[in-house]
Formats: sequence, C-alpha cells, structure tokens
Amino acid sequence: MKLNRVRIGNARIPAPIKFLFLSDLHDRPAPEALELLRRERMDFVAFTGDAVNRRSGTAEQSLRFLCEAAKLCPVFFSVGNHENYLPDMPWDRLAAAGVTVLDNAETEIAGLRIGGLSSWLKAEKKEPAARHFAAHFAREDGKFRLLLCHHPEYYPLFLKETDIDLVLSGHAHGGQIRVLGQGLFAPGQGILPRYTAGLHDGRLLISRGMANHTVVPRLFNPPEMLAVEIK
Repeated sequence: MKLNRVRIGNARIPAPIKFLFLSDLHDRPAPEALELLRRERMDFVAFTGDAVNRRSGTAEQSLRFLCEAAKLCPVFFSVGNHENYLPDMPWDRLAAAGVTVLDNAETEIAGLRIGGLSSWLKAEKKEPAARHFAAHFAREDGKFRLLLCHHPEYYPLFLKETDIDLVLSGHAHGGQIRVLGQGLFAPGQGILPRYTAGLHDGRLLISRGMANHTVVPRLFNPPEMLAVEIK
C-alpha cells in the first residue's frame, strides 16, 4: 500500500495538525496503517467509509482495524454506501472501542470541526437529511470545517458552493484503472470521471482507497493511505 503525503495551508488552523486519511477498506486487514500510527504521531484518523464488503457481507477485519487504531489516536468514521448493505452493522462495538461515527453529525477536536455526511446511495430517503446537515455544517463560526463525505460526486452536486474548508472523499477507487493519471470509471460519475484522486480546488481531497471489492483489477492504481498536514 502506498503512503502519500499532502500538505495544506489554511489560516483558520490555530496550530498545525496531522492526521491519517483512509477510505474504502472493504473488510481487508490494514497492518501498514497500524504500523504508521505506531511510528508517527497523528492527531486523529479520518475514515470516509466502506468498511463493509457487500459481496461477502462482512466487516470483521475492518472493525478489528478501527478498534485497534482507536487505541492509538481518535478515529472518526463517516458512513459509506457499503454500510447500507449490512443492516446489523455493530455500531455499538465501534462506539465501545472509542471510534466516533459521524452520520450527519459533527464534533470538535484541536480547534476544528469535523463532520460526517451520510451516504444515500441505495438509501435515497437519507438525501434530504444529508443536504440539510451539509448546509448547517457549512455555517461560519471562524473554525476550520473538515467534512468527511464518502462520495466525491456530492462535491460538484452541492458541496462546492458551500464554504466548507476541506472535504475528504473516497468511493471512486481511483477510477479503478488509471492511464496517464486519468481514472477510467467511477460509480456515480461514469466513464472518464473527474473526481477520483488527489486534491481539487484546494479543498476536495480524494483517496484512491485501501482495497478492492470488485472482480475488475486495479491497474496503475495502487491502494493508498494519505498522511495530511494542515498548517
């Protein structure tokens, strides 16, 4: 798994902050992430969903990782679309381990606000509540606003017009197959999608994800972890 580092400057940050941004684990082990958390000081982990592998209907390895990571630093988890496929997702187990699940909810850490926007893919009734939460989260209070949003396609749909300082997304798996830096396909965006990886507009950061859940292989598109510093 590749480790990429991203540095962002923003005057709203009261002190430098460093966190590990992860997404799309799909019930795979993540020893590299645990090793990194033990080796480097991180203020928190931001996980933007899809702990579940809907094809196997399991999440045990992801749950184990998140619970272990929570022993090392705070962990914030926003809900991805694959979580909608597992009705008996043990949220109480994550809460007991100290993982903060943000499903259209927010909290604060180190002088910034962190929010988690719910996925409404395969759960369309959640869309009005998610839009309402995003509008409320974008309110101006002088604090840095960090939004965990599994779907990058929500950014051009309605998040781009807000003043949210930084949006973290996954879901696109880097476009699955990358040619000359361009992903070929992403759910919700189709062929030759725009939002599959990297930093866009200085405030949408997309992870290529940590694992695969489809029979289509990842080509020229290694799984990644992102170590993010905001100063």
